[in-house]
Amino acid sequence: MGNNKLVNMINELEEYSNLEDTEVGEVCSLLVKISRYSDYISREFYSSLQKEIKSQLDNFKNNTKIVQEIITHKSVSKKLEWI
Repeated sequence: MGNNKLVNMINELEEYSNLEDTEVGEVCSLLVKISRYSDYISREFYSSLQKEIKSQLDNFKNNTKIVQEIITHKSVSKKLEWI
């Protein structure tokens, strides 16, 4: 997996995890945190981590949508809705 593609996936997963206020969101936050320590973990673990990040991101993309609500002309609220 290309490094730019992985970085984009990690950033997307971080956005979803910040909006998901459950244990799933917490787990995804931990996956994002761990991914930033790639220099200190084995290649095998990092490979599995990449697969899990992709799996969780696919789950969010296929089963949720991000809804934006305009609060004021300067403030927008985002929330995650499961579909």
